[in-house]
Amino acid sequence: MSNRKYNFQHYNYTKKGYLSFQTKMVDKLLNEGKFSLAKNMLTEILAYYPNDRIALMQWSQILMFERKYMEAKNILESLPKEKCYGMLTCLYEKLNDWDKLKELYEKFYKEEDKNNCYKYAYRQQRIYLSSIFDNTCPFDDLGYIDEQMFKYSDEKALEHIQKSHDGSNKNKSSFMDNIDIEKLFYKVKDFINKNPEKGIINNTLLESFMFYYTECGFKADSGLYNTFLVRTIINTDKIITMYPQKIDNANYDVCHLDNLEEEKSPVKVKSGIERFNARWNKNK
Repeated sequence: MSNRKYNFQHYNYTKKGYLSFQTKMVDKLLNEGKFSLAKNMLTEILAYYPNDRIALMQWSQILMFERKYMEAKNILESLPKEKCYGMLTCLYEKLNDWDKLKELYEKFYKEEDKNNCYKYAYRQQRIYLSSIFDNTCPFDDLGYIDEQMFKYSDEKALEHIQKSHDGSNKNKSSFMDNIDIEKLFYKVKDFINKNPEKGIINNTLLESFMFYYTECGFKADSGLYNTFLVRTIINTDKIITMYPQKIDNANYDVCHLDNLEEEKSPVKVKSGIERFNARWNKNK
């Protein structure tokens, strides 16, 4: 391992410096989709430093990848909430814990400074929760994902996906020309409605589904792809984006579109607002 490549000179060998380097390496591995390596490295870190907050948050993220939501919740609730409320928001949404979700919204999102929402990447969470709890948007300039979080539209999602796949950018993957993106879009929505448990989440309000579809897409410098990734708003079938991607993360369940032809009883995945209204109207 090259000292120059990994910048060892920026870290001393105190506990703090060692942990900082190690946990940053775990983040790097997770971002690269090297799930097994990240998990093994984090297991070793926690064996020596079982109470380190950053390592525990990373372990919670891995538990969320593995759909062990209650285990992740138990760890995160033992940590200072101001350090992990973004991850807790995702968990409470996934677990339909509206009391805890509203508590977080009132304490950490409703009055939070706008600059902090940008800085800590919780802007979308605040917009989404605002749409549920008071139906107001705290920001003026909304990007594509912001708009979809506040007021979702299938039409806008399709327009976004189709514009992203013209094949002109070699750094992006594109669907093949013979793929009917609109038809694929609605087939995927149907599948997610019937199989919501197939998604995985991390510390964002997006959920990911991996699909197998022979020669569905390509990348200029990588060749043909047989799988594509779909990201939805957590706990819903509201597709934010989808694009061809190779399987590089072992925790994905690869879904097969052929399964859509099987007769299944449809399962309605309610939106956040629908679930909130149902819960609170029942309690009145």
